[in-house]
Amino acid sequence: MRLFNGKKFADKILGEIKENIEKEGLKAKLAVFLIGEDEASKIYIRLKKEATIKVGIEFELYKYDREAIEQEISEKIIALNKDKNISGIIAQLPLPERLNRDKILSAISPLKDVDGFHQENRRLFEIGEPRFKPILPSAILLAIKEAYRVSVPVFSSVISAQAGIQNKKMLIQERILDPRFPSVVKIFGRAQRGDDKLRGKKAVALVNSDIFGQMLKLVLEKEGINFQYKLKKTCLISGTDDDLKKADIIITACGCPGLVRGEMIKPGAILIDAGIFRAKDGKVVGDIDRKSVENIASFLTPVPGGIGPLVIALLLQNVCLAAKK
Repeated sequence: MRLFNGKKFADKILGEIKENIEKEGLKAKLAVFLIGEDEASKIYIRLKKEATIKVGIEFELYKYDREAIEQEISEKIIALNKDKNISGIIAQLPLPERLNRDKILSAISPLKDVDGFHQENRRLFEIGEPRFKPILPSAILLAIKEAYRVSVPVFSSVISAQAGIQNKKMLIQERILDPRFPSVVKIFGRAQRGDDKLRGKKAVALVNSDIFGQMLKLVLEKEGINFQYKLKKTCLISGTDDDLKKADIIITACGCPGLVRGEMIKPGAILIDAGIFRAKDGKVVGDIDRKSVENIASFLTPVPGGIGPLVIALLLQNVCLAAKK
């Protein structure tokens, strides 16, 4: 079983971001909202803060307890929308169930929605004119493309003067993992080489967010992948899911350790683990039981070190992109 080295990709991207910030004297600041006490959210926020310090982006955390008043949170977000010192704003998901997630996410200005969840930004992505790339779906797609050894997009944080910031399109540098192919630079779009390897593949995702499931569906179906997602409201495990057993690609983002085990997958399956959970012993694990799948699956994004570092690097690229506007 091959393991995805997300840190390798992330380090390249973070190095480019740091160089770009220093070269241009760019001032960028990320505001993060943590609502409640979700342990996985705390881990991700800590890692995001560490990465911002590394590249020279300012970081501000706004903490609210799980009983916080929704209007109070939205009003603070709206105030930060008007703050010229704030480049990007994110509300760390998941939010407490009692809160209206859509209302809170919609309060973030689409110009500062560096997670890419705002309805306007989703619409722009759908019509091929993205303001920001959707972070987690983009990281997952990159991992899938490496699994099949096709063109893997490494998103450039540098906006071409010729392309122009006003057209809201991003340059992507596509680095071909297969050494037989040269590197190419192209405007945002599907890779032109290797698409046949993805077309028709069956992917199933277990997620805890309908918004994320919808964005992932949009991203993967653009690649010709047959995709469905299932909402997991609990960490109840079932070994009788026929959809999982038939899937070429299984994606998880639930924070439920042991959610997917070896007997639930077919031989050669591609496993993308975007879940994160801190066990009682302090160890960070994902949704997929690595030991039980290692002799069955062909590819796995491990936790930690897989999708997580890449998600953070792509997020900070969006922060820099927002700061340039």
